[in-house]
Amino acid sequence: MRTPELPPRLESKRFVLRDFTETDRASFVKYRMDSRYRALHGQDSSKKTRLSTNVQFDRFLAWQHDVPRRNYLIGIFDKSTGALVGCTGLRGDGLPIDTAVFSVELAPDHWPHYRIAVEASMMLVSYGFRVLDLAAIVGDTTSSHKRITKLARWFGAEITAEHTDAYWMETPDANTPLPAFDQNIHTINTPATNPPCKDLCQEA
Repeated sequence: MRTPELPPRLESKRFVLRDFTETDRASFVKYRMDSRYRALHGQDSSKKTRLSTNVQFDRFLAWQHDVPRRNYLIGIFDKSTGALVGCTGLRGDGLPIDTAVFSVELAPDHWPHYRIAVEASMMLVSYGFRVLDLAAIVGDTTSSHKRITKLARWFGAEITAEHTDAYWMETPDANTPLPAFDQNIHTINTPATNPPCKDLCQEA
């Protein structure tokens, strides 16, 4: 993974993807504290959620100063209003130098707006190949998550590994696992031609 001279700033007609700054903390914590987000991630305690979210945000800011930089977790901002609508990332720690793990999430108010995730994903995947010189981008989904699986395949990703896991939540009976589910590992390899977002995203 190459470290570019300038921080990432990607723009489309509707969105800007850029590094977080301290002034974005409140917006990030606010949507992570939303009851819908906490329910999705099994976070019953708002106090613990606030603490863990601030720790994560500190980590995102610290990554920006790493040399070489191996991790990017950047905000997705509405271009017209400047509002934070989610975040997306490429993380390379512990992986081969030309490989990164992809992630994307939207703030709960924007969950119905699937195309935001599509557009932001296209922008960052393109950046990963064009600017960071990645050869492979990987991510995992549950086999039942049809929308994300469809998105991954649209990018040209292939399922390169499958396994089943049982997960535990912080409950009174912490030894009781949730039902097991199948997890698919998707891999996008360096495209022979420009990725689908060639005309959508650009560096500012």
